[in-house]
Amino acid sequence: MKTEPLVTVLMSVFNGEKYLREAIDSILTQTFSDFEFLIINDASTDRSREIILSYLDPRIRLIDNEENIGLTRSLNKGIDLAKGKYIARMDADDVSMPERLEKQVRFMEENRDIAVLGSWAYGIDGTGRINAEFRTPICEEIIFKDLFFSNPLIHGSVMFDKKFVRIIGGYNPSFIRTQDYELWIRVAANCGRIVNIPLFLLKYRNHPENVSNLQGDQQEALAQLVVQNAYKLLLNKKISLKAIKLIRQFLLRGKTNFGFHEKIILLMLLRSLNNGIHQKYDDTSDIVKVVEKQINYISRTIFKKNWFSMIFSRFARHLSRDKITNKDL
Repeated sequence: MKTEPLVTVLMSVFNGEKYLREAIDSILTQTFSDFEFLIINDASTDRSREIILSYLDPRIRLIDNEENIGLTRSLNKGIDLAKGKYIARMDADDVSMPERLEKQVRFMEENRDIAVLGSWAYGIDGTGRINAEFRTPICEEIIFKDLFFSNPLIHGSVMFDKKFVRIIGGYNPSFIRTQDYELWIRVAANCGRIVNIPLFLLKYRNHPENVSNLQGDQQEALAQLVVQNAYKLLLNKKISLKAIKLIRQFLLRGKTNFGFHEKIILLMLLRSLNNGIHQKYDDTSDIVKVVEKQINYISRTIFKKNWFSMIFSRFARHLSRDKITNKDL
């Protein structure tokens, strides 16, 4: 009697003919073979469906959407249809390294309490040439801290526990972009362990047609909303989108171009995070130590001297013409 595969590789494709064959080949030539390859064709109008059907490998399972429903809903559809215990995400323009599934399955099987497992990735251009390295954080405490500022996982590199993700509702259909980031927030809020393997298991393609390039402004706006939700879920603290925008600008564009008023809000935001962490976690926790270290670093960066930042973090609300209060944070 045929048993269910251990892994479902889940890919959603919409008009991805340009790089699709390379992506499919990278999965079918994996050193680990106990998987099904579930491909959701999201009503493509190019040759994507024809390319998929050209493969005779029985592990490929093609699902055709009658109409284009978008990535988020297609992924949720795939989660519902998946037969595997674990789901490995794959994008139609990326390339998985040959040992990706083998390495990730072994890690998940040896650490059964992990909910989400990512990896490092090479960045490649449209021709497949490696032009970058993405070394995501591997320490769980640092990943947890980073969730308050940015996305610490590469979506296409992720393998996750299907049962856990289904219990918390899968991807949020309200997010047509950054749906992965929003999901990781809820995984952490529900005490799911999130880890990255320090191995380059994916080639992430960055090209002009890439969604992150075409929808940059929209993705940034949604990312700000996700971070705002992170504070509500993980620390039970409300924080304004204005404050979120400032801290993400700091991380994205570096140390310069911030006015005095912006620095005050940014510093108050960091202090708010520090207080929230101390209220929720024991002072000896590694999470507390990591967050405090990050806060002190950013404080020194924007105010140059620690004593200066300490003074203004205490009296900041009285110095702002906008009368910053706890409602701003």
